[in-house]
Amino acid sequence: MNRIVERFARLREREQKGLVIYIGAGDPDLEATRQLALAFDAAGVDILELGVPFSDPLADGLVNQLAAQRGLGSGTTPARVLETVAAIRRESAIPIVLYIYYNLLHRRGVKDFVTEAAGAGVDGLLVLDLPPEEADDYAGWMRAAGLCPIWLVAPTTPEERIAQIARRASGFLYYVSREGVTGMQTTVSSTIGTMTARMRAHTDLPHRRGLRNLQRRTGPCRGAARGRHRRG
Repeated sequence: MNRIVERFARLREREQKGLVIYIGAGDPDLEATRQLALAFDAAGVDILELGVPFSDPLADGLVNQLAAQRGLGSGTTPARVLETVAAIRRESAIPIVLYIYYNLLHRRGVKDFVTEAAGAGVDGLLVLDLPPEEADDYAGWMRAAGLCPIWLVAPTTPEERIAQIARRASGFLYYVSREGVTGMQTTVSSTIGTMTARMRAHTDLPHRRGLRNLQRRTGPCRGAARGRHRRG
C-alpha cells in the first residue's frame, strides 16, 4: 500500500489529524534536507513535502522563493533530490510528496521522472501548474507506478471542477485555503468549513490545508501543514 494512503488510514482509525511538514529541498543543502527528514520522522510528523527548487516558482511567495533560490545555489537538481529521497529511505519510511513544477518533469520526460521518483521512494507528486484536465497520461503513469497524484482545490474552484478533481485524486486533496501565493498570514481563512463540506460531498479522501500558526484550531480538515524556512 502507498505510504500516504496507509498513514491517513491509520490516522482515520485513531480519529486523529495529520501533520504535514513542508521544506525546500537543498536549503541550505541536501545533507541538511536528509537530516531534517529523519528528525521530522522521529518527532512524529506524518507526511513530508519536499519543494523541488525551480527558477520561476509562480505559486510561491517570498519565503518559498528564497528557499528555492538557496536550493538552486547549493546545486540542488531534481535528480539530486531523488538521490536524497533514496538516502532517506534507507533509514525512514516517512511518506514523501514532491512539491514540483511541471517544467522540471517535462525536461526530464514525465514518464521517466515518475518511474524514477517511485524507484527512489517518493510516494506522491504535487505538480503545481499541471491542470488535471491535461494530465491523462501523467495520471496513468502515476497509477502504474503506485504514486499518488495530489491535486489542488481553491476557494474559487467551482462545484463541477471539485467533482472532477476528486475523481482523479488519490492520497489526499490539497486545499489552497486562500487566493494568492504561499506565505505567512495573521488570520485563518474563513472558507475552510464551507469548502471542507463541498469537498466531502464528492470524496472521502483526506484533505490538507496550509497553516502557519499551529496553535490555531485546525477545524474540520484531516491534515494541517506547516512550512519551515530560514531567516536571512
